[in-house]
Amino acid sequence: MGHFEFFLENLLPENTKRLYVLGDLFEYWLGDDSSSYLSQTPVEHLLKQISDAGIETFLMRGNRDFLLGEAFCSRTGCQLLEEPHFLNEGELRALLLHGDSLCTDDIEHQKFRKMVRSLDWQRTFLDKSIFDRNQLALQVRYRSEQGKSIKSMDIMDVNDQAITDELDKAAVPLMIHGHTHRPDIHRTHRSDGTPAFRVVLGDWSQGPSYAELAAGRLTLHHAGSCREIEVTQ
Repeated sequence: MGHFEFFLENLLPENTKRLYVLGDLFEYWLGDDSSSYLSQTPVEHLLKQISDAGIETFLMRGNRDFLLGEAFCSRTGCQLLEEPHFLNEGELRALLLHGDSLCTDDIEHQKFRKMVRSLDWQRTFLDKSIFDRNQLALQVRYRSEQGKSIKSMDIMDVNDQAITDELDKAAVPLMIHGHTHRPDIHRTHRSDGTPAFRVVLGDWSQGPSYAELAAGRLTLHHAGSCREIEVTQ
């Protein structure tokens, strides 16, 4: 059993009101009709179980599973979120993103992101057989991994101005995102000097990596360790 499946099995509705998945739930996704083909049915069943137990589950598309749709949500009880999403937790407002939209220095990725998020491209892709879709996805993943090997880490990381722009538009003290796989809590600020935090979630290869928000405090859990901050509006 993987880390995420174990995490879901141990969620309790008395301790967890809402669960937010900020994209890249799957390594890649070929469309909502591909769950059995990709052997992801067990994950769907677990998501349905926690939803039926009363835990509201929200899902944002990532750069690997941007084809997640309403059929998946119908089977699992998840609700799709558009990016960016404004989270209201009591008096606190936070901005949730997958994170790749912040990597504006990676021009190649931004062009790819724009292409695959267009409805015309998605319709054309989903019209193909699952086998053909899988072959194309494997080719794209191979090229992506090859590209990462020659790109600098700075290019693939978030852009400071993009962060400031999003915080300014949202006027919130907290941003939470993933994508870069560099878990940390960063102190930053909006362009008017208002302080803010940027919380980055890690991948799950070393264990669970998630943020817990309760009573104005945020705890970042990653690979068995945790950091906590107090966030005020």
